Amino acid sequence: MDPAQHDSAEQHVFAALPDLDAIPRRGLALTLAGVPRAGIASELGLAGAELSAVLATARKSLRRTRAELPSGGRCERAERALSDRLDGATSTMDERFLEAHLTRCARCRTHELELTAALEELRTELAAQAKPVEEPPPRAHLRIVPPRPLLPAPAQPKPEPPTVVEEPEPVVASHPAPTPPATPGTVPPVAPARHDRDRIRAALPVAVAVLIAIGLVAAAIALFGYHNDNVQAPWNAPNAPVVNPPPIGDQ
Repeated sequence: MDPAQHDSAEQHVFAALPDLDAIPRRGLALTLAGVPRAGIASELGLAGAELSAVLATARKSLRRTRAELPSGGRCERAERALSDRLDGATSTMDERFLEAHLTRCARCRTHELELTAALEELRTELAAQAKPVEEPPPRAHLRIVPPRPLLPAPAQPKPEPPTVVEEPEPVVASHPAPTPPATPGTVPPVAPARHDRDRIRAALPVAVAVLIAIGLVAAAIALFGYHNDNVQAPWNAPNAPVVNPPPIGDQ
């Protein structure tokens, strides 16, 4: 295991035992990481009884997170022997002492069970933490869906023929019937010329004005009773205007 993994194991131990000193914490982290006892001694700079005491202290602190047990001189020696046995460094004399002590001391048997459970729990948590991140599952490939068969197009209704609206034929004014030719021996009627009609229309207002004037004079004579023989009529005066009526043939 590389130094980065050692540091990760130490951080995990620190999270579980924040009050543990740095050297016991580092030693316990190395044992959890699977470093052999010689490698732990080389990294911590300890050996022999000093290394055994440091590792036993760290393991006792870990057991206390699960159960508090009374302690005595012989139990302290048994705890150190149990710690050395976990590292495979128990001497023959210590192994004999440990077997005899565990037979008589229920407290140390409880210590062994709780310590084993706590160490196994730490190893499981550390392994789960160091587990590589699983790669995401491969993306699903698109499934090619065959095209649906084309359905026949619905029958379109036949278009109705357009309605033809018959427009009435324009009424053409009939031309006047041609004048039948005059038979020999008859004189056709003579229609007045266009300039004769214009002359009649021009003279008509003058004749109307004269008639109105004569009517007004006659009315005045009748109203005021002018019977003086010495009085001449306006039209008999020397300076009376001469009114030439239009010829009768032009009317």
